[in-house]
Amino acid sequence: MLIARGMYPFPTTPSCVAGSDGAGEVIAVSPLISLFKPGDKVITLFNQSRQTSPIKAHDFMTGLGGSIHGTFRQYGAFDETGLVYVPKTLDYQQASVLSCAALTARNALYGLQGRALKVGRYVLVQGSGSVSTFGLQVSRQSLAMNTQSMLVKSYFC
Repeated sequence: MLIARGMYPFPTTPSCVAGSDGAGEVIAVSPLISLFKPGDKVITLFNQSRQTSPIKAHDFMTGLGGSIHGTFRQYGAFDETGLVYVPKTLDYQQASVLSCAALTARNALYGLQGRALKVGRYVLVQGSGSVSTFGLQVSRQSLAMNTQSMLVKSYFC
């Protein structure tokens, strides 16, 4: 709705195919591609230019469904750095929500320098949708992986 109303805060391309979340199978690759081969199961990344580094101004120009054609189509061509492998334990439907819902939850908990979730903090999630569910999972799993004994109190509203 924000894009259609001209209120989206990031760059957009007119008549761009919508959709940022997606999972599918690689059907063909260029000879220059080294990360994937036909048959690989992959997930799209929201910002096609960014996998792990802090977000930079250029990355806002690579958002699926805004400035680059998105996932609401049967076939798409993506840069190899804009895809990651589907975890073996997930089917396509489960994997397809990782790129936006899980990333949104992770960024809410850890995305701001100096404001990351720490031991003893409370996590309050509103609702029971995918972002809230991922928020609980990410907060509990991330802190559980730390070598110290930690407790995260999680509540649903």
